[in-house]
Amino acid sequence: MAKKIKFALEMANGVQVRTIEELRDNFDQGKAMEYFVNGKLLEWLEDRYYDEEAEAISDIEENAPDAAKKICETLGVEYEDNGTDMNDVIDAAAKTAKLKKVTNDEAILKNAAYTAFNQEDLADLLDAGVKEIYLCT
Repeated sequence: MAKKIKFALEMANGVQVRTIEELRDNFDQGKAMEYFVNGKLLEWLEDRYYDEEAEAISDIEENAPDAAKKICETLGVEYEDNGTDMNDVIDAAAKTAKLKKVTNDEAILKNAAYTAFNQEDLADLLDAGVKEIYLCT
């Protein structure tokens, strides 16, 4: 049987976390929400046998209005109401997945939230006051 390679989670400050203690010490709520939406947080917890946390994370519905708060509580970190909406995180994850089909350039992928794939995306970004918008067809 092939050995599974455990991956680290990268927090916004660039720190690669490999343990729950490192995750708590370097926690970034936005990145944690992103990892929750794309499934990497659950996989990371399961790979390290954090079974209680993994089960609690798997029980959280991503569209729940208090999903971010529940993620923070499960991981034992303080929740900050920073205005980040789970729908925005879900949309950004979907855009990142679309972009990964055409490129693996990290600079482009980091700006997935500011990418318009259609006229509606463009209108939403303009309405949000985004100054730099990337277009992808």
